[in-house]
Amino acid sequence: TSAYMAHYLVQNYSDKYDMMFCFANTGLEHPDTYRFLEAIDREFLGGQLIKLEALINPERGKGTRYRVVNWNEMDRGGGGPYEDYVKKYGIPNSNFPGCSRELKKRVIDSYTRDAWGTSKFASAIGIRVDEKRRVRLNAVEQQVLYPLIDMDPNQPEKEDIIAWFKQYDWGLRIPEYLGNCVGCFKKGMAKLNAVWWDDPKWFDFPRRMEKEHGLV
Repeated sequence: TSAYMAHYLVQNYSDKYDMMFCFANTGLEHPDTYRFLEAIDREFLGGQLIKLEALINPERGKGTRYRVVNWNEMDRGGGGPYEDYVKKYGIPNSNFPGCSRELKKRVIDSYTRDAWGTSKFASAIGIRVDEKRRVRLNAVEQQVLYPLIDMDPNQPEKEDIIAWFKQYDWGLRIPEYLGNCVGCFKKGMAKLNAVWWDDPKWFDFPRRMEKEHGLV
């Protein structure tokens, strides 16, 4: 959905707004995510996708920064940025779901502030009209936009986007129950069981986090 949104914005608003497209890598993305992103960058974004990874400062009170990486440098499956987060903040869970905040949002915000020299920019989020429950109530105050809900008159839903991508032979090939964050704690037990039966090795990393950093 976010890739579709990026294409829509380029096609319809690139002459009206300055836009920057970023990917913040946790080091634990599904392997096919990286292949798909390279195709999106090549086909839709003209090679301008900015690839970032979190720099977690272990010192208390020091915020997350970023480093810019290329396709060859980025952590693909090692989970380095994610483990750095866990070492400082502990294992994310339903009561303290800080992984997206530190590994995604603050990384991109930090880079964008440096690149544009201001904090007065809006973040476009790939949420569809059929998942409107995820829209933030204070979106205006937080400078968040939902282009596929508020700017695209067609307001595509999930099946529309799946059908649209079928014209490309390089589309995303991740089964829905796996998703990009395969072992995410936000998934229900039915999906996590399906992940286990797909391959128990998906849980090797979280098992190690519990063993090595479970008391953080």
